[in-house]
Amino acid sequence: MSESKPSPGHLVHSAPGRCRFKIPGKRHDTEYFQDLESELQNTAGIERIEVNPLTASMLVFYDSTRLQLQDLTEQLQSTEHFELTDAETVPTQTVWQRAASGLDSVDQMLQESTAGQIDFKSLLFIVLFIMAIRQLQQGVVFSAAATLFWYALQTLIKDKKA
Repeated sequence: MSESKPSPGHLVHSAPGRCRFKIPGKRHDTEYFQDLESELQNTAGIERIEVNPLTASMLVFYDSTRLQLQDLTEQLQSTEHFELTDAETVPTQTVWQRAASGLDSVDQMLQESTAGQIDFKSLLFIVLFIMAIRQLQQGVVFSAAATLFWYALQTLIKDKKA
């Protein structure tokens, strides 16, 4: 390997005899994962290793009667390939969480710029309602217009429940 600095990775999950690590900085690096796999295959207590360069993950199956998870992570730390970090330091937001936080920003901006008169749900209702009226004007009653009216009403119903 040409790199001398170990790549940061973190423990994603563990169960007795099985654990998964992610090494995000090495995504798609097939050579890195092959080297890591071959280095760890002869470790006492490790039964099997499955690496996936596409997802930047390494699944380790081990004999939990011979090797504890803490010992395994210490052995991983001793390799020149891997440096364990806390999962909290690695961004783990889902796409939905990132989108929701973006919408929260838009919602806050709307409320600030309209002195609290319009929030994101209100804007969504208005847009859906206008689109439904437009579809009615074009004669598309039963497919698009009805669906848009339904979604507009759902935003009101969900708002009342909250």
